[in-house]
Amino acid sequence: MNNYLKGYVAVIIPCYNGAPFLESCLKSILIQTYSMIEVIIVNDGSTDESESIILSYKKEIEEKGYFFTYIKQKNEGAAGAVNKALKQVKSEFIMLYDVDDFLMKDAIKIKAEFLLKNKEYGMVRSNGYYVSPDDLQNKSKLFTISENEMKNEHIFDDILFERTYNWPSTFMVRTECLFKHLKNKSIYVSKYGQNMQIMLPVAYHYRSSFINIPLTRYLIRNGSVSHSSSIERNLELQNGFYKNRIEIIKQLDIPDKIKKEYIEKVDIYYLKRKIAFGCEYKQKDLLKTEYKKLKKINSASKKDTVYYLLGVVPGLHVFYGVAKWIYHKKQN
Repeated sequence: MNNYLKGYVAVIIPCYNGAPFLESCLKSILIQTYSMIEVIIVNDGSTDESESIILSYKKEIEEKGYFFTYIKQKNEGAAGAVNKALKQVKSEFIMLYDVDDFLMKDAIKIKAEFLLKNKEYGMVRSNGYYVSPDDLQNKSKLFTISENEMKNEHIFDDILFERTYNWPSTFMVRTECLFKHLKNKSIYVSKYGQNMQIMLPVAYHYRSSFINIPLTRYLIRNGSVSHSSSIERNLELQNGFYKNRIEIIKQLDIPDKIKKEYIEKVDIYYLKRKIAFGCEYKQKDLLKTEYKKLKKINSASKKDTVYYLLGVVPGLHVFYGVAKWIYHKKQN
């Protein structure tokens, strides 16, 4: 029998130089219509005004009846900050929250009340809006409109192979379900994400539900960990996301045979991703190297071969583009 505070939600907020966003972040917590909240903020070695802003809200947060925990550590990245916070959790439920995102006022209430009423689920997710720094109120870009994506209750593969999103503040997990399958309450520390480390252990062992209500605004900033327009940075991200997935699988509480199968699937998935990337950005050396690996394990599809040829045969992409145009003309 666990001793988690029934109905309480631990909101874990990693913060590294988040001063420009902290006011909005903390006000977003304070407007919540749910009263049983445990705020855990980890200052991950910030060198800006983050600490003073966080502490200036301590009294107001506590006066609202929330628990408040502030942790300061040397810079270890968001995953390292989450690890520190997990050791402090007293609540029945856990959600992550990035300082530059924004919660709707019922975001915590709706997800917490769902988990309280539906004990058979280990996790619940919600819809939301993608926004840019110059258009924070934009409501035109929903995370998903796919009925299949919303209905699927077994989302382990969907998360692992990027068929669904894993943004912070969009999901809430049952603490008991997470800690039952997370050794030492510690996730794999990577600078390429921390959300999957929380979601995947729960998604593998338990059902997940979806609430089709936009409850968060997810800020897309060019140059952030998840988004970049640089070829070199994008390739670095692909390599980082690949390694992140492999290490998470290694640490999962699942049979070794299944681990091996998933690692092989992730290897193939990212070889194919790199081939598509190499074709798009005309990276011939990358294409040759990755396509050779894919052929060696007999996993190259016709699509992979087309990407490979378009990227390495001079002028072929022009011919291909013209052929596609003619084809579509005839179809119309």
